[in-house]
Amino acid sequence: MANRLAGETSPYLLQHASNPVDWYPWGEEALERARELDRPILLSVGYAACHWCHVMAHESFEDEAIARFMNEHFVNVKVDREERPDLDRIYQSVCQLVTGQGGWPLTVILTPEARPFYVGTYFPPEPRWGRPGLFQVLAAVSEAWTFRRDEVEQVARSFASAFAEAQALPPSPGALPDSPLARAAKALAREFDTRRGGFGGAPKFPNPVRLTLFLRAHEAGAGTEYLAMAERALTAMAQGGIHDQLGGGFHRYSVDADWRVPHFEKMLSDNALLAGLYAEAFLLTGQDRYRAVAETTLAYLDRELALACGGLASSQDADSEGEEGRYYTFTRSEVLAAVGEDGDLLCRALGVDPGVPGPGGRSVLFEAADPWQLAEELGEDPSEVGARIEAGRARLFRARAERVAPARDGKVVAAWNALAVSARVQGARALGSPALERSARELMDFLLAHHVDGDGRVWRLGRAGRTRVPGFLDDHAFVAAALADLYTLTLEPRYLTRALEVARTILARFTDPAGGPPFMTDGSQPLLERPRDLADEATPSGTGVALETLLRLDPLTSADLAGPAVAVLERLQPLMDASPFMTASIILAADRARRGNVEVTLRARSGDPTLGHWHRRLVARHLPRLVLHAPGAPEDAPMAARPAAPAGEAAAWVCAHGTCSPPLSRWVDIEARLADASTRSAGGVMADVE
Repeated sequence: MANRLAGETSPYLLQHASNPVDWYPWGEEALERARELDRPILLSVGYAACHWCHVMAHESFEDEAIARFMNEHFVNVKVDREERPDLDRIYQSVCQLVTGQGGWPLTVILTPEARPFYVGTYFPPEPRWGRPGLFQVLAAVSEAWTFRRDEVEQVARSFASAFAEAQALPPSPGALPDSPLARAAKALAREFDTRRGGFGGAPKFPNPVRLTLFLRAHEAGAGTEYLAMAERALTAMAQGGIHDQLGGGFHRYSVDADWRVPHFEKMLSDNALLAGLYAEAFLLTGQDRYRAVAETTLAYLDRELALACGGLASSQDADSEGEEGRYYTFTRSEVLAAVGEDGDLLCRALGVDPGVPGPGGRSVLFEAADPWQLAEELGEDPSEVGARIEAGRARLFRARAERVAPARDGKVVAAWNALAVSARVQGARALGSPALERSARELMDFLLAHHVDGDGRVWRLGRAGRTRVPGFLDDHAFVAAALADLYTLTLEPRYLTRALEVARTILARFTDPAGGPPFMTDGSQPLLERPRDLADEATPSGTGVALETLLRLDPLTSADLAGPAVAVLERLQPLMDASPFMTASIILAADRARRGNVEVTLRARSGDPTLGHWHRRLVARHLPRLVLHAPGAPEDAPMAARPAAPAGEAAAWVCAHGTCSPPLSRWVDIEARLADASTRSAGGVMADVE
């Protein structure tokens, strides 16, 4: 018999709709039931692609005896963290504060007032691996709730106090430093794994926003070593098992420090960010490897995550056929059967070896040897060996496609689809691809039609024709940034108009009246406490992206978007200094505030092709702080206030580092001015025209 989750749209909640546990979705019905029965709430938070969530569901939530105890002693609530990241943020933060670690599934016991008093993650049904069993935990909690309520209430108060204290911000020093990017890059470099690429040891995550910070530090002239570190990580990830060597795209993270064995789930957000990062790296360096990775990752999104409705699905599971990684891994005999006479070559190229660690004795594919190495060993021509390897990859990919594919979470998350729009824009710029431009337009037009109201309010989720859950700060910030990206690529005023609408919504609905950083939620949902979104996790923080987008849009409107953004950045300066590893996106916004935008105003007579030629060249350059104003953009914007060009001529004004050029009518002069804007790192506010 189905429980109350049967009426939900979240694939994760629907996975638990037939559990014997009497699950409730989060809401007033569950809270009222807990108050009525005077029972604690067992809150279980996860997501559809989470391997250990599936394990705990099969071991415990499908167990009749455990479910009976849960139903008799608790009000049980299931939450999809991708649907309600605010709830996950609050209770995950408490778990990390109390236990020193977090993760999913997240298991929290709450009072009927939603105050936590017991926190943990995965629990086996019985004690195992040094972990208490779920039945053991629930029995102890139930006993404490019944006979030692005062102690429970004291713990709940202490947890709430710890969370509130962690949310508090230190006093602001009052001004941003001259070089926030250089300071942060230096600090991040100390944590960089120079031998294997990336940050820290196992498990190892891609951390695209931190690598973006390295690219921007190089662009700012902070040091060539930062580009070298970014390239080391990008190359190592592309060669490793975290990268799907057959189908493109990236798995969630590597369980080892060498990028060799991944945790196999694939997330839209990770792949959108990494596709954009590799495209930017190609734009900056011209390295064909980065171009290829960007192309195959963007192709993966279209092939595996595209939905009939027009949006992109959230993720793919790690598991298939009841086994993690089964879809992606191979034995030597499977490779030989699929590839034929070049099977041995493929095994050597992709590390298929019983001695190489992998799940279930199967091999994870990685770049074990390049064609040049193999050609030298075989005494053959490298180009011919390379062609044979690529043909073998294609045959192996076709063979893999015959397997049972991992399940897909088909809900549309506005924030993550907006990241995919930005990735396609970056790909269109770097690769010169009209097809990517079209797909970026189509995906954004889908979001505008189904997830963005006429007043700029964004709705987070859509599935099966239903849109629900008010958008969070990251939904609004990522959509505004994607709209700004599309305006830069296309110069279509409608994208700028909608970007400004969403920006105004951010200021109206998420701003802290006390002058602190914006809140994660718009205040429409009752919560234990209104959380903030300050730390970069799998995605950049909503705060960092929102602030940088406000600064980017400021010259394109008469409204003051920069003032509120700079005030918040000054408030966050101590946090940036204390935690650069967690605030890279906020530091990128601080860098834009200090160095300013590279502003280019374009003017031409209607029908003059010069403007189009210049525009194509502008977007094909690595100019991460580029802001364009072209005919059709608001004429009351600061960037519109440029002197008249010589009669009848196309002209451009380039403004950066506090000065503006005279009207320029030759590309060579525009290019020289842009080169100066890219190499100088001074900060300051835009000055008048020279």
